[in-house]
Amino acid sequence: MRRTSRKCATAIRRAALCALLAPVLPAPALVGTGRAGEPPAHALADKAMLARLAVGRIAKFRFADVPRSLPELRVSSIDGTARRLDDWRGRMMLLNVWASWCAPCREEMPALQGLQEALAADGLVVVTLSFDKTPADAARFLADLGLASLPLLVDPGREALEALSVEGAPTSILVDPSGRELGRIAGAVDWASPEAMLLVKAMIVKSATSVGPAD
Repeated sequence: MRRTSRKCATAIRRAALCALLAPVLPAPALVGTGRAGEPPAHALADKAMLARLAVGRIAKFRFADVPRSLPELRVSSIDGTARRLDDWRGRMMLLNVWASWCAPCREEMPALQGLQEALAADGLVVVTLSFDKTPADAARFLADLGLASLPLLVDPGREALEALSVEGAPTSILVDPSGRELGRIAGAVDWASPEAMLLVKAMIVKSATSVGPAD
């Protein structure tokens, strides 16, 4: 019974998201092109429309002026295996930078799991990047909360943080399927909130069309 109720709630939430997105996102038939060297006109229009979704608990989300390819990062999995963000190329990725000793980071983590579960079918993957000095602390924390299914990367030397220009934790960076940063938000977010889910869902839909040339 509980599983059935959860499925119904998910279906209702998805229907609500689709209904809300319909009047916000431009139809593909309206896509145009800009002047030479400029992003397509629809990319600019989309940004203005999407900015209207950055309200409430997601109001601090900052869109990139131009989608930028992420730098090469030296990160690894918890067992020391070298990993690259390109491993998730082809999917919209929310990269969450955090540490187990950061109270706001710990508070938002369950909501990140909820976001992943709600939008995985739409192509979203949530990847966590911990800069704990002892990576085992991060793995233990996720396991204790039953969140071990979230991909965990570690950066104990904080080289990746510097390359990403991350100034504090938590910071979440939204990356399109081509590996380009679309925007970021500093500080904890209730990712299970309607505002956050609506914005991420809208960005997934937007990424299905051109977002302009990378810088």
